[in-house]
Amino acid sequence: MNDILSSNKPLIQREILQDIIPWISQEKILIIKGSRQVGKTTLLKQLEHEILKKDPSAQIAYLMADDLDNKVIFESSATLEYYLKQHYGFPSKYLYLMIDEFQVIDQAGLFLKNVFDKNKKRLQLIVSGSSSCL
Repeated sequence: MNDILSSNKPLIQREILQDIIPWISQEKILIIKGSRQVGKTTLLKQLEHEILKKDPSAQIAYLMADDLDNKVIFESSATLEYYLKQHYGFPSKYLYLMIDEFQVIDQAGLFLKNVFDKNKKRLQLIVSGSSSCL
C-alpha cells in the first residue's frame, strides 16, 4: 500500500471524494485543481484506494509530471503510450492513469485531449494540478 494511506496519521475524508467516485470508470477526464498544499495529491491517493477497493485487480498508473525523471514520458502522447505499454500492459488492459502536477506538461490541455481522444475506451485520465498554473 502507498505511504500516504498506510501511515499512522488519520486521513481527513474529503467531502469532494464522494462527488468524484461516481465519475470513476466513465469516459471522462477527471481534473482536480486547486491551490498549492490543499490536498490534491492526497485526494488522488484516496481515489486510488477507492478504485482498488472496488476492483482489486484494477491497473493504476500514478505519475508525477513534475518529476524530472518523468519528463521524457510526457514529451508526446506516443511516448506516454509506449511507457504505459511497457509497464502496465496498456492497451490490452484497461488503465486508470493518474497524473499529479499535470500543469507542468507542455500544452497540458491539448496533451490530455490527444491522449483521451485516442484511448477513451481503454483509459481513464485522473489528473491534478495547481490552479495558479492552469
